[in-house]
Amino acid sequence: MTTLSSEAFAATLKDVFDEHYYADSYADLKEAFGYDRELLWNHFMTFGVNEGCTMNRFIDIMKYRAMYEDLDAAFGNDWDAYLEHYLTYGAKEGSIYFPEGNKNVLIYNADGTVSITGYNPYDSISFQETRDVDGNKIS
Repeated sequence: MTTLSSEAFAATLKDVFDEHYYADSYADLKEAFGYDRELLWNHFMTFGVNEGCTMNRFIDIMKYRAMYEDLDAAFGNDWDAYLEHYLTYGAKEGSIYFPEGNKNVLIYNADGTVSITGYNPYDSISFQETRDVDGNKIS
């Protein structure tokens, strides 16, 4: 990922797409595609995004779009632009739109890391992790 500023990092929607979450959330897709990242990504972009499917446990990009008419008018279907806006402004302003049932908290640390605490209802587990500015899990 490339650095946008000292406070945010650039990512594409594909970078944050979680094929395990997506497959585990939709049994028919898991049966058809297993955990094949490319097949699941293509399904999400072709059908899932328009059907309101969620692609990871941290943000519901469709819900984020629906909440802000100005972003919808500015970005249209440029999904990477929504993600960039979310990472640069939305999350830090408290605009966190998790998929239904997730109770996650993101804390942006001064050193550029992000601490995540939450509950994943699909796995029935609580978790806590820290990620570096490139999104790599460090604890």
